[in-house]
Amino acid sequence: MLGLAVSPSFSQGLQFEVASVRTVEFSPNQPCPKSRDGGPGTARPTRLNYTCYPLAEVIGDAFDVPGYRTSGFDRIGLKMVTILATLADGTTKDQLRTMLQNLLTERFQLKVHRETREGNAFELTIEASGHKLKEHGKPAPASPDARPQPLGKKDGYSMPELPNDMPGTVRVFYSPGKGRARGYAAPLSELTRLLEPHLKGPITDRTGLTGRYDFKLDFEGPEYKMILPDGTMRQSTADEFFPSIPSALSKQLGLHLDRKKLPGEFLVLDSIADKPTEN
Repeated sequence: MLGLAVSPSFSQGLQFEVASVRTVEFSPNQPCPKSRDGGPGTARPTRLNYTCYPLAEVIGDAFDVPGYRTSGFDRIGLKMVTILATLADGTTKDQLRTMLQNLLTERFQLKVHRETREGNAFELTIEASGHKLKEHGKPAPASPDARPQPLGKKDGYSMPELPNDMPGTVRVFYSPGKGRARGYAAPLSELTRLLEPHLKGPITDRTGLTGRYDFKLDFEGPEYKMILPDGTMRQSTADEFFPSIPSALSKQLGLHLDRKKLPGEFLVLDSIADKPTEN
């Protein structure tokens, strides 16, 4: 196991022009939807807004590490933050990540390091009987202003039908123990990107399938931690579960998922303050 310290250095001099950070307290009477917008490559390149966002996910963004490649982050729990920041026009994504690292170090005294550990990894291939994906014809390009259409009526599994309304994407819906994904003119990369957090490991696509496909996949989804009116939490209970992801891929799409244990780089949390320093 190899450890490498990666706490950011302020000598790099990359700071937000203005930044406000505050933690968000849960209140059943004042819901606060999670959202993130702005930054390089968006319509608002000089603004970055995290609203009611899990602090653990902000740290993952800052270090460009998916949640399944982190360790020790459970001590953060479900702590949420709101960050409002202004950055210079022309800031790159790499520079933005460094700014976030510096902000988190300054305000939360964040200390992390990277380690090489054994972790989950997966290879996706086609079953011997062949795949069951339906290749899409010539999809109409999605409108830049496209918005997801309302969900359809629920079936016998209490799961809604997902509309074909956004070419190139995979829409997904979850309820306790169940997940439903629908691809519309979507490459397999969109499906693997969706499934990786559930599997807690990266998927290497070795199918050789490069087209765009229409498909539906019903798979075992996560159970949920429910926040009660008094702010306490309890695990939700699923009435039933859909098949595991490997089984669902095999039976429904004719794809085989092979699990391996391979070395990978993890981001390890050393310490973090309970509250940020004042703005």
